[in-house]
Amino acid sequence: VLLLLRHASIIDTLIPGVFVAAPNGMRLRYVLKRELLWGPCLDIAGHFLENHFVDRSGVDSAKEIERVRALGTGLGRDEGVVLYPEGTRFSPSRRQALLDKTATDPVAHARVDGLEFLLPVRLGGALALLEAARGADLVVVAHTGLEGFAKVTDIWRGDLVGHVVKVKFTRIAAADVPAQVEERREFLDALWRDVDAWIRANRAG
Repeated sequence: VLLLLRHASIIDTLIPGVFVAAPNGMRLRYVLKRELLWGPCLDIAGHFLENHFVDRSGVDSAKEIERVRALGTGLGRDEGVVLYPEGTRFSPSRRQALLDKTATDPVAHARVDGLEFLLPVRLGGALALLEAARGADLVVVAHTGLEGFAKVTDIWRGDLVGHVVKVKFTRIAAADVPAQVEERREFLDALWRDVDAWIRANRAG
């Protein structure tokens, strides 16, 4: 499977391990940001396993996309790839920054403006994985209740106590994923709008 997850906090990174890998005996490959390599544990363990730490600077996007694509090749029945397609954690300020940045590009602006609780899918990595793993099912993971936890201290303060957390998994058979690139773009954007609508309907408060 290919897992596309909403990214709203440091806690939601546990969802694939808790709900997918552990109960199903699956081995997951992760697409992670390069900044995490500052942590010695992730540096050592992350390179020991089949993961890729993305350089998000944009210096060589083509090379980064190819390395993400490589994670989708040769997947066994008990393997999957985890991608956070927004490319970073959502925040209202990041959404507003994207709205400002795309103000002169109607198409790009509409992709941001059509979402309230998400950033639009960064299509390079997602499309590369779909191409590399044509036989893999797609699993879209929506969740709410974990927003705003950007630092470990947010958890230590007890801010998570009393929160209701909801998680929704939507599995799409490989045969139902469009074959053409342009159709896949529309398909991914539509899936992400569905996630946004689900969050709106299920978030607390």
